[in-house]
Amino acid sequence: MSQVDDVDVMRIVVADGNRATRYGVGMALKDEPDMAVVGEAEDGHAAIRLAHELHPDVLVVDLSLARVRGLEVIRALAPLLPELRILVFSNETRLRADAIREGAAAFVTKDSREERLVSEIRRVASPHDS
Repeated sequence: MSQVDDVDVMRIVVADGNRATRYGVGMALKDEPDMAVVGEAEDGHAAIRLAHELHPDVLVVDLSLARVRGLEVIRALAPLLPELRILVFSNETRLRADAIREGAAAFVTKDSREERLVSEIRRVASPHDS
């Protein structure tokens, strides 16, 4: 985590093929002093690239990404970047167990309240989460 004014700031990359969803996640987090969206990816290739380039604390990823699907993103990143916490933000609930098995720390459906997304990001980024 980075520090700004003595507050640890979680660096977050949002990966979703829908620009409005990426914007919505950013808006949900904009007033959180301990969170900053440092990158956005519209497809799986960009998500993998940004994770390597930006070293975020949390990757918020949809499972229905173009080019490289969300499960493949998780498979590619989880073993190589063990410090990266991956939160799936998707409506593909049938893949929840697969996502967790592949290395996602949490799964939040897109119809969840903003507060749930924010609290789950905090939970997965916590050093006490296991």
